[in-house]
Amino acid sequence: MPGSWIHSCTQKQFDVHAFQVGKQKTERVEGRKWTINYYRRRRPRKKPSELQILRNFENAVQKLGGTSLFVDKAKETFRIAGDGKEFWVDLRAEFTGKYFLTIVEKEAMTQDIVGNAEAFSNDIRTTGHAASTASTSTRQSPKSSRSRPRRSRRSRSS
Repeated sequence: MPGSWIHSCTQKQFDVHAFQVGKQKTERVEGRKWTINYYRRRRPRKKPSELQILRNFENAVQKLGGTSLFVDKAKETFRIAGDGKEFWVDLRAEFTGKYFLTIVEKEAMTQDIVGNAEAFSNDIRTTGHAASTASTSTRQSPKSSRSRPRRSRRSRSS
């Protein structure tokens, strides 16, 4: 909206949000998640109403082929699907002209931890516990002075 600026925003690779799709019904959607909070300038000439903010987003979503799933006063839930992707949008507007978006690109989580049942079983039998293997970045961090073993002062030769 004209006269608005991003006050704060976050992005998470994988999270969940409960989107309101009925008076007392929500749908949990998982995937990549963004939250964006828009504030008005300190002294705006014109402050948009809650309805004006909602209508602007409704029109933009319709042009993208999306639909409105739920509307209640100053809150609306949208769903936009196309090109093999699905986005859910939660819009909240305030009488102050501020508005808040939560957007989730619906997708399954990438599995990072891999378990091998046979290895777990063997570990439990032999050691009494099992360890998991986590897939992490292959990039190695530079060694710091703290990563080297310390020598005691006594072991140094004079």
